[in-house]
Amino acid sequence: MKKKLLNVQLCDIMDVEVLMDAQKKISELLEGFSIITADCDGNTIGEMVNFIPFCALIRSSKEGAKRCQANGALLSRKAYEHGCTWIHDCHMGLRDCAAPIVLDGMYLGAVLGGQAFLEGEENKRSQFDVEKISRELSLPQDKLREAIDKIPVVPENYLRKCMECYGFLANYFAQVGLKNMTQKLLLQESNEKLIFQKEAQEARLKTIEAQINPHFLFNTLNSLARIAMFEGAKQTEEMVYCLADLLRYNLRQKEKLPMIGDEFDNLRHYLALQKVRYRDRLNYNIEISEDLKFFRIPAMILQPIVENAIIHGLEPIAKGGSVLINCRRTEKGIVIRVFDDGLGFKPDILKKLFVEDKAATLGIGLTNSQSRLKAYFGNEYGLNINSSQEEGTVVEIHIPAITRPLEGTLAEKEDSLC
Repeated sequence: MKKKLLNVQLCDIMDVEVLMDAQKKISELLEGFSIITADCDGNTIGEMVNFIPFCALIRSSKEGAKRCQANGALLSRKAYEHGCTWIHDCHMGLRDCAAPIVLDGMYLGAVLGGQAFLEGEENKRSQFDVEKISRELSLPQDKLREAIDKIPVVPENYLRKCMECYGFLANYFAQVGLKNMTQKLLLQESNEKLIFQKEAQEARLKTIEAQINPHFLFNTLNSLARIAMFEGAKQTEEMVYCLADLLRYNLRQKEKLPMIGDEFDNLRHYLALQKVRYRDRLNYNIEISEDLKFFRIPAMILQPIVENAIIHGLEPIAKGGSVLINCRRTEKGIVIRVFDDGLGFKPDILKKLFVEDKAATLGIGLTNSQSRLKAYFGNEYGLNINSSQEEGTVVEIHIPAITRPLEGTLAEKEDSLC
């Protein structure tokens, strides 16, 4: 597939030595006529070839060079807009030509030349206001008059031949530039492929490590559970098994949309561990009917919401509180409800939660869950939160009723809705 060239500059794709060699050869064919290559802003690339004394003198002035650059940029842009070599009178009244350099549809600059009077325009010499030019550009009047006298006068047919040569040179630069850019893209793709291969190899090594480490971890946890059993520490045994089941589920979970029943089982293990920590300060109840367990939900949506309820809702209260989780079917899909009778959100925090303050510590689990749900199912699904200070919080998770795992497009997801 052809890559689109972005933010390419003329100086990035042209070797200056190649450019100068081509300009000198064309200039010899034009009997010493001037040639300059400039970028789209009028900045000179390389050297100016065979510039007439008048133009060289004007450009020797800081102000004069600025005007010549602006003139070159204007003329080059006109040539590009008209799609051909273009001619106009420069800011000093000389005939100036430009052939646009276009690569892959992008305007990169132009080949410029000319700087002459046409036959019959000799009277233009006397129209120069030498005193004004001298004053504005800080140039000696005697040198200006001498340079004006040397401005060449050429027939119109000769200037047109020059324009054809400028066009040929611009096309040549575009072809060379395309070749150079293609080589750069191929080299870039080769480097990216090498980097990808290296990253893939590292990922394989990490996968092997990830397979080894959990194996060691679960063996250790099972050993601890047996020791607890032999010592008669039933609560410790149950806690170790809950932790093992919790870790095993999270580490081996590969489906993007596991079954709700599996997520609820994982939630039971999590809450059992939290119950050991908080003891009587935490009560919980989980309700789900068998017919709802086989619907699908994005992995790890529920646990952050329940964790948020415990840490921010119940933990600050000395007596603790309760977390209730249930699931029901509606006309639009499935609604999972997480209720806690804790502190509740302050109105300003609740207002900012999904709008301004996404980085707030309180809202990380909720905002991430909201973003993931909407990314999977669209804006009509996601979280609804109702909260009152000192009375608690209800978080409702709205999802479509999907019965099989999904890896495809939204259209494929919709096909599996019940």
